[in-house]
Amino acid sequence: MGGNELTSVSVSRFDHIVAPSPESGEGLSPNPARAIAVSFDGVGKTYDTNNGSVHALKGITVDVAQGSIFGIIGRSGAGKSSLLRTVNRLETATEGRVVVNGVDVRSLSDDGLVTFRRKVGMVFQHFNLLSAKTVWGNVALPLIVAGVPKLEIDERVADVLRLVGLEGKQDAYPSRLSGGQKQRVGIARALVNRPEILLCDEATSALDPETTLSILELLKDINRSLGITILLITHEMSVVREICDDVVVLESGQIAEAGKTWEIFSKPAHAATKALLKPLEPGIPRDIADRLASQREHFHQRALVELTYGGNGREGIKLQELARVVGPSVQIVQSVVDRIQGHAYGRMLLTTDADDRVALSRFEGLADNARILGYVRDDV
Repeated sequence: MGGNELTSVSVSRFDHIVAPSPESGEGLSPNPARAIAVSFDGVGKTYDTNNGSVHALKGITVDVAQGSIFGIIGRSGAGKSSLLRTVNRLETATEGRVVVNGVDVRSLSDDGLVTFRRKVGMVFQHFNLLSAKTVWGNVALPLIVAGVPKLEIDERVADVLRLVGLEGKQDAYPSRLSGGQKQRVGIARALVNRPEILLCDEATSALDPETTLSILELLKDINRSLGITILLITHEMSVVREICDDVVVLESGQIAEAGKTWEIFSKPAHAATKALLKPLEPGIPRDIADRLASQREHFHQRALVELTYGGNGREGIKLQELARVVGPSVQIVQSVVDRIQGHAYGRMLLTTDADDRVALSRFEGLADNARILGYVRDDV
């Protein structure tokens, strides 16, 4: 870990900070796989501007499973922030219903909304810390505003600072903290009210890649150990791939597609999703692309074969199986096979001097799909 950044810590000993156990009949459902934490039912949001009405959201209907990490992605202006903020009614839906743990958010009175928001924590992109207050003061602020007794405030703040790996930093001011430590303060502040839902608004986009990974590990630890449902919006597809169980893709305020993260990443159906995932797709190596021909012109050329994996239960290619089926002349040019939620996806590029029909028939069973991209000289 670079600089002063702290590594993620286990949170198993902090499970008492989350409200009621299943045995109490409150809080988490005994069967969280089927329970719904957040339900968007025909949600629409219209803004009135000087240039007329702007429909930021149109007919959004999707459920967020309790205890899951749910990603909201889309291009700029797709409506991601508008949708996220309807959960704690920082934005009020113009149409439809947002139901959070059985509560219709639009029906809440002002007093009811104040109480409700204490169960919905929020983590911001730029930390939103008060520079004149210490770490303790920033984290304790929601409890002070709520009138919680001082002794209880001290106990809760100490708990969440241990949870996020900031023990011993309670007297430090934000100016003395790294970016990752500032975000850990923001997470601690969001957790100090013992929320059931955690909203993350581009929580890692202001951080460097190494720090981003440590914050993602912390969020995963919090989700697994405390059972808190996390909704996050991000423009970083690597973040979604790393952390999210489910994802919804927004385009022009509407749902383009939604489902399990591995399904969306391995088989994107909508043009918006394909555009978002394009940066993660490996290209053909430049030295090969420059010499790639569409037709085989002489026997010195080898077929460039693409094997793709779409998460259909294949574990990836076994090299000994490849050599057995195709023969020793096969050459691996590039392999980018990743795993999401236990499913392999990605692709492998190979060259072979076998006949096209023979080559493709031999590759059957080694991947979800095989195709010839072109032909290159055998000195590749």
